This record gives sequence, structure tokens and C-alpha cells, in this order.
Amino acid sequence: MADKENQLDEEEPQKRRLSLSLKGRRGQKRFAEVSADNLVASKLKPTSKNTERSQTWALNVFRSWIAASETGSGVADSILWEGDPKDVCTLLCQFIKEARQQSGEPYCPKTLLQILSNLQGFALSKNPHAPHFMNHKDPVFMSLHNVLNNESRRLLNEGIGAVKKQARVITVEEEEKLWDTGVMGTHSPLA
Repeated sequence: MADKENQLDEEEPQKRRLSLSLKGRRGQKRFAEVSADNLVASKLKPTSKNTERSQTWALNVFRSWIAASETGSGVADSILWEGDPKDVCTLLCQFIKEARQQSGEPYCPKTLLQILSNLQGFALSKNPHAPHFMNHKDPVFMSLHNVLNNESRRLLNEGIGAVKKQARVITVEEEEKLWDTGVMGTHSPLA
């Protein structure tokens, strides 16, 4: 038993002395240098690739509307993140009423909401102090939300964006088969 204790003492590793010298690291810097562009990019809020794609798509829709619209002529897309909130509201109200797909068909209500949400996200990524036009409680943008709600109702009444799930109509032959097999019947409340 004494031999086992001696073996344990012998197997115990020796402690190494901690050194603060830079042996073996000559030529290496402790702190990395960061470029100004890299620092600016690091400060931005991270976004996923899908979010970037959605925001780019919404911005392209808005830009193409500006190019085609009489209302938007002479307006830069930077109005979304630099403009006066009242001007932004007026412009977006007009955009909601006039926006169309490339085919000329109107966008469905959910798509209009997605476009506005993505434009808001893009504007806030450019300027954190941009007008918050998606805020329902902001009285400045109340008219924008009224226009969006009214346009959504109008589109839904026209059947645009409304996918109604409806049961398939059964034929006379299928009904007779259900009666014959006992699936339908008058013999019990479950049938």
C-alpha cells in the first residue's frame, strides 16, 4: 500500500511557471487593427440574408413607383429615413393606393403590409431616428393606417388576397355510396 502512495506522488505532474514574456510570439501583435469601414459595419444591426432580400425587394418596388408616379417625381427614396414624418405619410398613402405588380394586378393586402414593414426596416437600418410609420399609435401616421385598412377591405371585397377554403361538392354517385356504406344514415346521431 505504501508503494501505491509513492507511485501517486511520482505521477503527479510538476507545475509549470507562468511567464508573462512574449516568447515565441515575436512579430505578432496582441491587438488587431480595425479599418474604419469594418468598424462602421460592426455597429450596424445584424440582419439575415432573407431580411435583406425582402427589404431590397420592397425598396425596389418603392423606387419603381417613384420613377413611374407623378406624385413621386423628384422624390428620393431617402425621404423614408430622412424626411419629415408628414411628408412620408402623404407619400406612403399615395404609394399604397397606386402600387401594382409588374403585371398590373394589385398587390394583395398582406403583401402591401409586408412592403411597408420592409420599407420601415430598411429605413431604420439607414437611420435609427427615421420616422416610425408602422407605429399604429403615432397620430402622424394614423391616416396611413386608415388608407391601408380601407385599401385592404376594398381588395378583399374584390376577392384579391382572399383565399376562401370551401368544401368540395360531392356528386350524386358519391352521396349514394355514402348512404349504402352506412357512413350517412338515420340510424344514429353519429351517422
